Amino acid sequence: MAKKKRMSGPDTDAQIRALRETMLATARRVDRTMAARMPAPPPPSLEASVPGAEVETPHGKHYEALNAWDHRRRHGNMELGTLSELPHDLLEEISEGAVKGAPPASWAFLDTETTGLAGGSGTCAFLIGIGRITQRGFTVRQYFMRDFAEEASQLWAVAQALEDVEVLVTYNGKCFDVPLLETRYRMQRAMPPFQNIPHLDLLYGARRLWRLRLDSCKLTELEARILGHEREDDIPGELIPLAYFDFVRTGRVSRLAPVFLHNALDIVSLACLTGVVPGVFRKHSGGAPAWTELRHPAECVAMGRWLRQAGRPEEARNLFRRAVNRNLAEELIYRTLWDLADLERKLEDIAAAVAIWTQLASMRNPHQTDALIALAKHYEHRLRDYTRALECTDAALAIRMEPEFEHRRRRLAGRASQSLLIS
Repeated sequence: MAKKKRMSGPDTDAQIRALRETMLATARRVDRTMAARMPAPPPPSLEASVPGAEVETPHGKHYEALNAWDHRRRHGNMELGTLSELPHDLLEEISEGAVKGAPPASWAFLDTETTGLAGGSGTCAFLIGIGRITQRGFTVRQYFMRDFAEEASQLWAVAQALEDVEVLVTYNGKCFDVPLLETRYRMQRAMPPFQNIPHLDLLYGARRLWRLRLDSCKLTELEARILGHEREDDIPGELIPLAYFDFVRTGRVSRLAPVFLHNALDIVSLACLTGVVPGVFRKHSGGAPAWTELRHPAECVAMGRWLRQAGRPEEARNLFRRAVNRNLAEELIYRTLWDLADLERKLEDIAAAVAIWTQLASMRNPHQTDALIALAKHYEHRLRDYTRALECTDAALAIRMEPEFEHRRRRLAGRASQSLLIS
């Protein structure tokens, strides 16, 4: 019996392909149906993403997380154990006497994460972190309101945590964190806990010291440039409110966990910088000023300006002298020379002042004209050399026409003529 030949051809191949596609589509549909019937895996809990616990207070409940760093742990170039060894009077000089001697264990480092960056009565601090120095290292306790109804409980717990604090340290806290929290306490009809705690806002000292050296004095910038700690995958500050609103709306914690880490790192960096910045403003036990250890010329200039403003001209002069002898950047050198000449004059080192004015008058710079007029005054009033005073005034007029200069020139021309007649 003859075997039948297998039929094949274009029509048969097309039918096979169509059958395969139908079977695949059916399989996908079944998979989707089965997946829809299966219960969805529960989203990760807050406790799993941010280890902590719910805390109950007389005003309700809120969430708290505790982070602890061992004293041997390094944050950039600083070992956290050194914080407990800081002098008790470290903060007195930088605060101009507002903060008296207090042991480091009594300091609290506070930072908030808020629902908005502009402040105002509608802005809440949904996360409040408080750092403390301990003999074992450093701890950060974070007080978190999982929704707006937990604010009263959160604020009550923060007030309790600040009861034994002798010094409050913040970064821009005088303008932002503390006023915002005071508003929130009053809106909850509670007394703010800050009135009797001396407050050091480290931002002002950091700006005095580094604003001429660094492009920015943001805390994260100082963390990287001064402490040498580089963050990885840090959440930008402008996204933090959005992460919180997403958590309140959906319960998702995936975007919220980085906020807790961001807040904790801010507080650790604040504590470490508190071990750096105030030390520059105080004197060592032997009486020598700590600024003598400054190495960067821009830091010397910034510190010198602060000392001059604080009524300490001799120290300011020494810092300006050090700065101009250390390859100071062009954008700072001329202003610093001008300020130094003014201090030399006030401290009655006239020869040094004249030398600097002469140097500034001999080259193009923003203070060339001022230096020429300063020399003109010196020659006129101190040396009675009206001819040289007139030459300096003419040179100033050649650079910039000013009615005051023209008046000075007419007066000096008359006096120079009289002195020639007398001689």
